[in-house]
Amino acid sequence: MKFTNFNKVIDSRNNELWCELQKSFEIEVYLNDTPYAEMFSKNKKVQIFVNNDIDSASFTHELLHLWIEQKEIYIGSTFRLIVADNKKLLKVFSDNLLKHIGNTCEHLKMYPKFLSLGYDSNEFLYDNNLHKCPERDLNKIEKYFKFLWTYRAQAIDAFISKFFAINADHNTNFDYLDCQTRLGRIDKGLYKVLSDFWNKWTDYDIDKEDGIYISYHQVAFDFFDNFENWIKDKILV
Repeated sequence: MKFTNFNKVIDSRNNELWCELQKSFEIEVYLNDTPYAEMFSKNKKVQIFVNNDIDSASFTHELLHLWIEQKEIYIGSTFRLIVADNKKLLKVFSDNLLKHIGNTCEHLKMYPKFLSLGYDSNEFLYDNNLHKCPERDLNKIEKYFKFLWTYRAQAIDAFISKFFAINADHNTNFDYLDCQTRLGRIDKGLYKVLSDFWNKWTDYDIDKEDGIYISYHQVAFDFFDNFENWIKDKILV
């Protein structure tokens, strides 16, 4: 069922963004019973699925994912392409993890724009009040990450997921220092690989994608080169 109540989601804060994106994409919005809004894009055709509780902030969040795409930055897709033909990487980087990494990377670049449009920081994520690194999750990673000379791929996946979740969380009420410290203790090398990537991605200017500046593709390739160097001598189960 098509969504038609645009007065509910378009206002003075996001109207200019909405109009600008419509120049680049064919956008259709549908009502669905999903707990949060979702956006799917292919060949400039976009479908956004929302529920009856949708508001301007949540809708704008989806538009900002499209705003990143309008800049022809596809960091999540680049990750998936790199991993696609590598059996060892596929063992660690699940589809859910790759989607999660892509989202968190985009969130880092979307957040300043979201605030500049006049929205409050606590409106950026639907799970804004959810702590992203509970004790029980850390305990599981510590328990299953490594046994003798073998590494559990699922635990590495969880380690990486937690790293991106806590670094992309803009809720300043949460202190993730203990989580960061414990992840570093679990595996200093992997933590450094992730930190180096995150720092490069943080510094990457999404408005200066040209020959003078480092490409986001290069940032992604460097990450996986470093990750493969870390994992090359390890036995995965």
